[in-house]
Amino acid sequence: MDKQTVIAAYRQGLINIRQCAQILGLDTFQMERMLDQFKSQPEMTDQDLPAAILTAGK
Repeated sequence: MDKQTVIAAYRQGLINIRQCAQILGLDTFQMERMLDQFKSQPEMTDQDLPAAILTAGK
């Protein structure tokens, strides 16, 4: 499944953060930390999500 689609589903409330993290292969803590980073960096867009997700676990 496309990572942008998963993030969009989470933002729309279709899945919860645990489900989103599981689909992306992250733990819930990593997912929360990543989302907090996006909230603090308003210049980031959904186009930036895949690269950030790929590096979140490193």
